[in-house]
Amino acid sequence: MESGELRRRWAWGGVALPLGLGLGVVLLGLPGCDGKSAPSCEESPGALYEKRVAPLLHTDHPNVCAQCHAGGSMDLESFLRPDVCESMACLQAQGLVNLKSPESSVLLSWIERAEPDSELVTQQVIDEERQGFLEWIEHEAACGACADVACPDRDTPRCDADATLPSPFVPENDPGDCERETLERLFRGTVYEWRGRCYPCHFQEQEGNRLAPRWATELGTCEVAALFTQQTIVDSGYIDVDDPEQSLLLLKPLAVDEGGAGHGGNDKFTTHDQAYTAFLYWATRYAECSK
Repeated sequence: MESGELRRRWAWGGVALPLGLGLGVVLLGLPGCDGKSAPSCEESPGALYEKRVAPLLHTDHPNVCAQCHAGGSMDLESFLRPDVCESMACLQAQGLVNLKSPESSVLLSWIERAEPDSELVTQQVIDEERQGFLEWIEHEAACGACADVACPDRDTPRCDADATLPSPFVPENDPGDCERETLERLFRGTVYEWRGRCYPCHFQEQEGNRLAPRWATELGTCEVAALFTQQTIVDSGYIDVDDPEQSLLLLKPLAVDEGGAGHGGNDKFTTHDQAYTAFLYWATRYAECSK
């Protein structure tokens, strides 16, 4: 991707507006740029949930939940709320759903981690489960039918700046492979470890500078918040896989006199800074694994 295109994506935050806003209302139901039809808001979220999601959670239906829940990563009760909008609200409260970029939702990423491990849990089952949840998330992103519903009786987890990050990798203990979990743990120990340099302007939950793209979050457990942030960075095009040092993730906060691209929040690090070294290490490893 050309640097000019990267800069334009940074300026706009690299995130498309929800389809249900502005002109998207007029275009609702027509094929999008990727050829897919937009969700129909004439269908209620409850009807869509019962058709596409609920069958995936029945105990007599093979699914990938056990692979995730065995590690305690997800709270199945979020899916089993008596009200479908409460279920969606609780998933958002845990940072598992990204309505600005449904494809980037942490929940989908965890489903993708599953491995076909039997005649019942096949790749087809995994793909169907991911598609069912994606359609439900896309419907809410486009239609906002559950926008006014909050997750009841639940403390929203947050990953505070001084929180201990779970099982991070740093350059010294990096296994060096390209497994999805390795890159996620490496992101936690490098970029997300230094997230304070980007706080509060680039965090979705903070006021900060309204012109700054909000690619980071502290919502959810630290594992979820870090993965949400990583997904947003990648999907927004902030990593140059051909030349990691030219990634906007590094150039924007870098001092201008050291080759930085200029930053509305002033310089955040130099090339001799530990934070810069950490950002560059992860960007380089991600780029290597993307080829």
